[in-house]
Amino acid sequence: MSKKISAEQVERIADLSRIGLSEEEKQKFQEDLGSVLNYIDKLQKVDVSGVDAIANITGLHNQVREDENGSSHADSQMLMDMAPNKKDGYVKVRQVLTK
Repeated sequence: MSKKISAEQVERIADLSRIGLSEEEKQKFQEDLGSVLNYIDKLQKVDVSGVDAIANITGLHNQVREDENGSSHADSQMLMDMAPNKKDGYVKVRQVLTK
């Protein structure tokens, strides 16, 4: 069964997306979105009952370590001492954003 999407539905989607479409673009998107819906219908008919769900295909996992406070980390007081301008425990910089 061929899915059709109406011109009103395309206009609504464009409205929600905050994009303006010409009449020619609306017609093209009507056809393209209909094709996408038809493809989704095909995918829903595929038998995947014997396929395990997976999160990724690489088999890689994040490698993390525990945070450690030690000599390998910079001393915050040493870094503050190196800052040219300080105020209330923060590094003071020039204003970056203007009104």
